[in-house]
Amino acid sequence: MQLVLNTYGLQLSQRNRCFQVESNSLNRIISPQRISSILITKAVNITSSAMILAAENNIPLILLDHIGQPVVRINSVLSSGHSDLRKKQYEFSKSKESLKWIMQMLLLKTEGQLKNINWWANRKTALAKVAESSMLQIITAVKNLEQKSLIISEEQQFLQWLRGWEGNNAKYYWQVVSLMAQSEGWNMQGRSYRPAGDAVNAMLNYIYGMLYHQVETALACAGLDSQISIWHANEYQTPSLAFDVIEPFRPKADQLLAQLIMRQTIQPDWFETNEKYGYILNKKGRSLLIPFFNDWLEEKTKFDNRVTAMKNHILQLAYDLKKQIEKNFES
Repeated sequence: MQLVLNTYGLQLSQRNRCFQVESNSLNRIISPQRISSILITKAVNITSSAMILAAENNIPLILLDHIGQPVVRINSVLSSGHSDLRKKQYEFSKSKESLKWIMQMLLLKTEGQLKNINWWANRKTALAKVAESSMLQIITAVKNLEQKSLIISEEQQFLQWLRGWEGNNAKYYWQVVSLMAQSEGWNMQGRSYRPAGDAVNAMLNYIYGMLYHQVETALACAGLDSQISIWHANEYQTPSLAFDVIEPFRPKADQLLAQLIMRQTIQPDWFETNEKYGYILNKKGRSLLIPFFNDWLEEKTKFDNRVTAMKNHILQLAYDLKKQIEKNFES
């Protein structure tokens, strides 16, 4: 699970090789074996012994900003990937094999989007016409991708075409998401990031932010360098590979959001507006959303013909990528 420290004045220390979380009204002991990452959203006190315990168990400490995006990440030097794996990872990112991996990730993402659209349309008859049209457009795009992949000649040209392909699919997908949210009384006009233009996008930004941390942790466990990207642009001190690996899991996170909306779990008092970030989740919203997200990570679901907990799917995809990288350089 993710241990989230989101209350001012909490103290995280180490006791008998376990984490101890304390405040005026709380005293909790947690085994490091139960924790995948530690997220910090408020000013808290962390002892050096707790940080060492986290390092010894390969648990990253991540500081989040107001909208749930990481601004500081502390990893153990003990878990750094070997230099030969990093070299292979970089060379793989420049190879034609990486194009096949990118297409695999985008096709998994598109498959999830189509399932979402179909699921929503079956429960919202008002969406049926737009959903059918959007699904037809996306299915046609998938066929175009499969045909295009057979005639790859220039890699950079193909990548540029692929970005346009993905953006075009997104247009049809987010149209349906917006209508789904509107049918439940939420004003969503397409996808917006920073600032979030509405409450639904603020919720989605925060869910994606928490999902990024889970992906980064999985990459660290697999020994991969999260700053060597395959699909997204490499930027200094940015975990670009996490942006690649998260793609096929985004529709799963979108479905979590849709279920919370349709069950009327989300309430307007979960949000506030901020001049810099637009709509953001307030303390109440974060405290109520995080348990839903943690439960979602533990739920068994089908993905890429496997059935296991969502967190295991993420970890497995990271290890599958590592195996593919290593296999690509076998003599």
